[in-house]
Amino acid sequence: MKVVFFAFKGELMCFNHVMLNALDMDGKGILVKIVMEGEAVTLIKALEEEKNELYLELKEKASLTVYASRVPIRWAFMTTIKHVEFR
Repeated sequence: MKVVFFAFKGELMCFNHVMLNALDMDGKGILVKIVMEGEAVTLIKALEEEKNELYLELKEKASLTVYASRVPIRWAFMTTIKHVEFR
């Protein structure tokens, strides 16, 4: 079985649930990927800075893909990211 979660909102609580569900499914042998798009990409900086354990585990497992096609100017730190896969 394969599952993909798509995260669009920039709300950490919502994304925490996505990460928990992805790790739970991964633990059951299900191939899981998370695709971050839109406002959700703004969470990366905060997750990296706080060394979020769920995020770091997903990043290590190569379960996280970031895709930002059109990033608003207020998210200037993300303007160079088009597609990143963590391995």
